[in-house]
Amino acid sequence: MPIARYFVVVGGALLALLFAANWYFVDAPGSSTLPIEYSPLTPQADDLNIRIHSEQKWPEKLMFDTNLPRIATPDP
Repeated sequence: MPIARYFVVVGGALLALLFAANWYFVDAPGSSTLPIEYSPLTPQADDLNIRIHSEQKWPEKLMFDTNLPRIATPDP
């Protein structure tokens, strides 16, 4: 199973690189991972309402009248 061995080797290498990067780029003691401007009173991403307006005009909506009876097609 060369494909399974490939995934094991590459996955292990990526995991080892992740642990090495975590060890190398360790934060200084006492530093916070939160941004300075964080406050519980500031709106978060869930509270924001972003409305995007476009200059493009879309075609008018098509209305299909489904109340009319179907027209029977002649058999060939």
